[in-house]
Amino acid sequence: MRTLLLNLRCSLRSLWKHKTFALITTLTITLGIAANTLVFSVFNAVLLRSLPYPDANHLMMLHWSGRHGQSSDDISAPAFTLVKDRALSFREVAALDPVNAGVNLSGFGSPQYVKALRVSEGFLRTLGTVPMGRSFTLQEDQPGGAHAVVLGYGLWVKDFNKDPGALGHQFRVNGESYTIVGITPPDFRSYPEADLWIPLQLGSVTNPGNDYRVIVRLKDGIAPDQARQELKQLSEIYRKIYAPQTPPGEVILTMSSFQGFMTAGVRKNLSLLLAAVGFVLLIAATNTTLLIIVRALARSREFATRAALGGNRNGWFGAFFSDSFLLVVPGGVLGIILAKESIPLVRWIFPGDLPLAVPISIDKNVLLFSLAIVVFMFLVLGLSPTLKAFKTDPAAVLRQSSYSVSAGPGHMFLARGLITAQATLTLILLASAGMLLHNFMALIAISPGFDPEHVMVLQVSLDSNRYLSTPPTAQLVEKIGSQIHDLPDIESVASVVGLPFERGLNLPMHPMDAKAKVINAAEYRMVSPDYFKVMRISTVAGKQFSEADDGNAAPVAMINETMARLWWPQQPAVGQFVQAGEELGQQLTDMPRLIIGVLADIRESGLDHPAPPTLFIPLRQTPNNIIKFANQLFLTSIVVRTRSQANRIEGARRSIAGVDPDLPLASAHPMSQIISSSLLLPRFYASFTMVFSAFALLLTVTGVYGLLSYQVSQRVREIALRMAVGSSRSGVVLLIVAQGLRLISIGMAFGLIGCVIVSRLFKSMFYNGAVQSSTLSVLGIAVALMSFAAMAASGITAYRAASIEPMAVLRNE
Repeated sequence: MRTLLLNLRCSLRSLWKHKTFALITTLTITLGIAANTLVFSVFNAVLLRSLPYPDANHLMMLHWSGRHGQSSDDISAPAFTLVKDRALSFREVAALDPVNAGVNLSGFGSPQYVKALRVSEGFLRTLGTVPMGRSFTLQEDQPGGAHAVVLGYGLWVKDFNKDPGALGHQFRVNGESYTIVGITPPDFRSYPEADLWIPLQLGSVTNPGNDYRVIVRLKDGIAPDQARQELKQLSEIYRKIYAPQTPPGEVILTMSSFQGFMTAGVRKNLSLLLAAVGFVLLIAATNTTLLIIVRALARSREFATRAALGGNRNGWFGAFFSDSFLLVVPGGVLGIILAKESIPLVRWIFPGDLPLAVPISIDKNVLLFSLAIVVFMFLVLGLSPTLKAFKTDPAAVLRQSSYSVSAGPGHMFLARGLITAQATLTLILLASAGMLLHNFMALIAISPGFDPEHVMVLQVSLDSNRYLSTPPTAQLVEKIGSQIHDLPDIESVASVVGLPFERGLNLPMHPMDAKAKVINAAEYRMVSPDYFKVMRISTVAGKQFSEADDGNAAPVAMINETMARLWWPQQPAVGQFVQAGEELGQQLTDMPRLIIGVLADIRESGLDHPAPPTLFIPLRQTPNNIIKFANQLFLTSIVVRTRSQANRIEGARRSIAGVDPDLPLASAHPMSQIISSSLLLPRFYASFTMVFSAFALLLTVTGVYGLLSYQVSQRVREIALRMAVGSSRSGVVLLIVAQGLRLISIGMAFGLIGCVIVSRLFKSMFYNGAVQSSTLSVLGIAVALMSFAAMAASGITAYRAASIEPMAVLRNE
């Protein structure tokens, strides 16, 4: 213990004398550990931590899987009923409707729009949650059953101030009276998120459309493979009853873990982000190792003298590991503290659609991960100089003159190897960040096909018995539009069911002259006549809707360019007829429509998706059956073009309340904000990777500078002799700058190979093959940045070397 304390004291004294070295090394370790801790906390919260349900590993999600790749996340009501009634592998089976426009609440306080989820009676029981009060009964979950609702804890606190008397209280949901029968616990998390839950009331639905999401809980002792085998057998029964024309084994029911289902879309991206920050850690480790080795080389005569005087080489372990301890432990503690304090910032920029199993925090898993990094850094920084010192012959070191040209090549081999590794990893990280940034820039440069500036979007839910048909729906939105149009600074107002960048109704469609050319899921949009004027969507051919296109006029439609190219590539689309929904039966069948115009394509599904085939119809001509279905599932959007950036939301809210006092405003956002929100994930990945790559580049500059500074200090006499015999100061500068470029050139060569591999990994993540078109340009920029960084680092060192006075150095020698 005494020896340990003595070593620590000596190391502390030595590091205090070299404050710059100690500060740079500790800061590098701090930032490297903080970055890894932060990213791992996100990775842990999304992918590693179990969902907050009892025995969460028993929760599974059912889905269809076909032998030819056909699959569906949702299954049909008959399939749900079959599994619920006959499957023996599951303790609980629950269904939910994943598409919902929310509900309007009234009857206490001001009307409000809240998130609602229609679920079967076993939903809370399947997730292992016991509400205060009770859940739904089987009778309430039957068509025509009593109107019951389970309230979320947050809504209970907000609107009832935790009053237990809320149980049994009645209020209106979409204009109908409902009774509160239960309240969820405060820590309950629903999937999807919701403020309240309403009975699904499927009953004996026979429609085989895949409209429902089904969660099951395995029985104790039942292996997943055993349950999958039973599902396969039930799939054959389902096929014989509901799809006898389908070949056996073509489509079967299977399942995946509930958490795996939720995180499937982000697992690869988060893994790549964790790999990127792992590169930063390796670069930080190589950088600090390089600095430690350079410092050890500078002290080689000191250790050789100790050995010559009888000192034990085992004591070198204590010296180097004491240095490592004093550098790594403070850096690790500061890194964890910095990561903890940065979590609010991460939560702020974190995309809201990433599925968190638990909130982002520094929990036990994250602490163990950070501790492993600290131990790794401690061992690397302690062993590297120790092993190097053990391979050194003290006699050979002492035989060298104090002014020898430089340390031998063997002394520098490991240091140069570390620079090579550092340059390789940095170039890969820079190229990755460049590809992500190029992808993001490619996305924001895409025109959505309309002008989002000065457009405000107000959304309401018309899921109510008052709006079961087209006339009252059209009358309501026209009155709202008229009220808003009278507000100051309003240019034009229109409405649409199915706003761009949000989910809307899609139906199978075919041209009347070629029914075989069916499009299975084309977008179906109901708009008011001024919609194209408000959104500034240009007309390619024909004309737009007018006020005369009402329920008494001939059915008309407009299509986008994509649909026109698919059906009539060689002839005009205007004048043709189209029909939608016929393949789905009477509930969603539209009448044949005359195409009167073709519109320019707009990005209905997002900037990263090409324009889908889209059909527009006048709102006042929408069949009652379709408007009822759409109002139940989707929000109606009022789009308002203003003459300035002035906020008119409050005025619009009053206008809606003036038309229907029980109709709350569901949301209000500028259209530009909706577009920006659709880019949260690519912005998140690009931003984080850019920060990491900048830090890696800084570390590489530090490493090159440290190594060159050491080499120059060993070559002072050589440089003085060169200058004394006629070499110019500029020649010395060029010599050292060239040496710096050589240090990273081999690393960049290996890095280019790594970049090709990374580009292939990114191919499936990027929009429209952006990675392919950007690879060469990004690599060129990354190589240029690396070269410039090496020139800057070596230039500073070269300037100092060229500033020496040759005669003064030679006289001292």
